[in-house]
Amino acid sequence: MSVILHLDGDAFFVACEVARNPRLRGQPVVTGQERGIACALSYEAKAIGVRRGMPITQIKRLYPQTVILPSDYRAYSLYSQRFYAIVRHYASRVEESGIDECFVELDDFDAGIVNAIRHDLQIELNLTFSAGLANTKVLAKVGSKWQKPDGFTVIPPEQTSFFLSRLPLERVWGIGPRTATRLNKLGLITAADLAQCSHTWICDHLNKPEREIWSELRGQKTHPLTVGPRPDYQSISHTRTFVPPSAEQSFLLSCLSRNVESASRKLRRYNLLANRVKFSLKTQNFCYYSIECKLIYPTATPAKILTTINHHFNKIFRPGITYRATGVTLNNLVSSTQIEQDMFGQVNKSLQLNNIFRIIDRIGRRYGSRSVFLASSLRSLPRRLAKTKLTNDKMEFSLNIGEVLK
Repeated sequence: MSVILHLDGDAFFVACEVARNPRLRGQPVVTGQERGIACALSYEAKAIGVRRGMPITQIKRLYPQTVILPSDYRAYSLYSQRFYAIVRHYASRVEESGIDECFVELDDFDAGIVNAIRHDLQIELNLTFSAGLANTKVLAKVGSKWQKPDGFTVIPPEQTSFFLSRLPLERVWGIGPRTATRLNKLGLITAADLAQCSHTWICDHLNKPEREIWSELRGQKTHPLTVGPRPDYQSISHTRTFVPPSAEQSFLLSCLSRNVESASRKLRRYNLLANRVKFSLKTQNFCYYSIECKLIYPTATPAKILTTINHHFNKIFRPGITYRATGVTLNNLVSSTQIEQDMFGQVNKSLQLNNIFRIIDRIGRRYGSRSVFLASSLRSLPRRLAKTKLTNDKMEFSLNIGEVLK
């Protein structure tokens, strides 16, 4: 019988920042400067009392030793892609459960494979992941949360009751605060209390999702893995808030270029093409201006999407208004394997361009965020990155990409 491994990143967003700047290691680090509230925290920040959602101004006043950074979701997404690529070296059945966690189906309780995966993740990404290995997804989640950070907990069937008897119901995956309160009133305090209930009692008192959790706690699989690319994407979006706000048209277009690069990269990841693009500007006063446009043909090529955006940009841009965010949504998605050719071969040319950008995607996964990007995105990059000179290795890759694009 197969078993389930759950891998969960330790303070993932902040850990990505530390991986990029090791001098931050051991310091209380918070991301979310661009939103004005704490979005992600290092364990050191939690230890001194910082809490998620706390205003940045309050953190600076109460905890001046805290390092506060803007969130870089594009970088976190690239780390996520590399995380999944490493896991798939060891297993074919992988469910992407979030940007920093996944479920993996393994043949048996083989701690060696799990340790090898976690070792590769730490060496290649400089990140740690906590792991849980058990018969079901819910139990594997229990294991990955048991020893954080950088822990690995195996829950074999004969030891399940040991873990569940020490686990409050509100900490079980899928049981929210209201459900936990209701079950507490029925006399159930721990996960073991729920697992030990009879089938008759469960059917009389619980609904279907709760009954499935009960089965999973008892080692019976009711949540199968959802493996492979997600087939149900209706749209793909990417937004960016920037500090300070800006009224400069060229900067806003550069931000939209960066949005498009990120969104189209996800299209290519799932072999999708977009038929329409919606882009928006958000003012300093939180007013939104947006417009949706039809693309000439289905594409995942950022340059083609940007041509449409540039053509319609002045329909929503107002000179003299200060903006704080841009956003792009790619709509009416279709599979690249099911697209019909047009009379003039434009679709085929678009697919060939997509292949070139797939090469750029691979370079980004190997050499890190922003190794290669559109020149139109340059102004939106942090100043320290825009001014950084290329190393010899990256210069060599720039020349190779130049040869590919000829």
